[in-house]
Amino acid sequence: MIDRWLDRHQREPADGLDGVLDVEAGLREVLLQSRHDTAVDALGSVLDAEGGLAAIVPAGRPDCVTCTTPSPGRIDPVTRLALRAVPRVVAAYEALNHTYFRTYKLVADLTRVRELLSGPGPVVRDDLVSSLQYVLDLTHFFERDLEHALMRVIDSGDARSSGAEQRLERAIGLTDDLVGALDRAIGHANRRADHDVNVALLQAELSNALNRSYALVPVLIRLRVDGLRQAIGSALDMEPPPLDSTAVRAFLDDFTTSDLRAADLSGLDLGGVRWSESGTRWPATVDVDDLKARSEQEGGGIWVVRSGTTTMRDLAGLA
Repeated sequence: MIDRWLDRHQREPADGLDGVLDVEAGLREVLLQSRHDTAVDALGSVLDAEGGLAAIVPAGRPDCVTCTTPSPGRIDPVTRLALRAVPRVVAAYEALNHTYFRTYKLVADLTRVRELLSGPGPVVRDDLVSSLQYVLDLTHFFERDLEHALMRVIDSGDARSSGAEQRLERAIGLTDDLVGALDRAIGHANRRADHDVNVALLQAELSNALNRSYALVPVLIRLRVDGLRQAIGSALDMEPPPLDSTAVRAFLDDFTTSDLRAADLSGLDLGGVRWSESGTRWPATVDVDDLKARSEQEGGGIWVVRSGTTTMRDLAGLA
């Protein structure tokens, strides 16, 4: 049963995490620059709004959750909620969220630099180069992350992973193209102070870099979604469900019409869960008014639990 599985596995180390790309170490590396500290402080709100690149080949024995519905095509809400406590699924979902944040930063910073260069005011060369260097460092992170993932796929020797290998190779090619465009843009920016560069040429290179980033972002998100699907499939001991980036988030977060009365929610992190006053049926131990106080209202009776504010330890026994 799910409750016995969760009771055992919530106390075990996250063995499945070593099958995921080194997300946290990479994030620390990328966010070293102090000028972006405010963006990092806002990470939580960005992650609530969006959601990227988990392990392509899961390592070790998969975590398992018993599917309590007779049809694997329709996973019941109690099982879906239980998946939020499976270490491998949690790690893959966090990886998806981190990639959304990083890719958002990449495109937003490139857009800001191009607009800054096109504006009427003077442009400080050091600010321009620093901003471009940050984007380049972020792109190098993506490149290293993808190369490590590719090595894992190749080392696995699994013929079924040929599709993942092709997608990874494509993504690496796109990051190489973006690195080249950014290197050229930084070179132009460095010469700008000496009036030795055509501003139109720099703007063209920035537009080229933006176009490369537009091509790269959906590939990175697709890889992370595939990783999350693999983690879900392994946890359920079934083929990965056919979910896109929008559906996979709804699969793990949307319980607006769900009967959860049979769920054991002890210690479960509810951050990001969407629920409704009329459609969600909670266990009797849940204080709905207290849950409202920890949620943001979307309208129409729909609420979203704020991330980092609510586990069932906070709510149990308060009804």
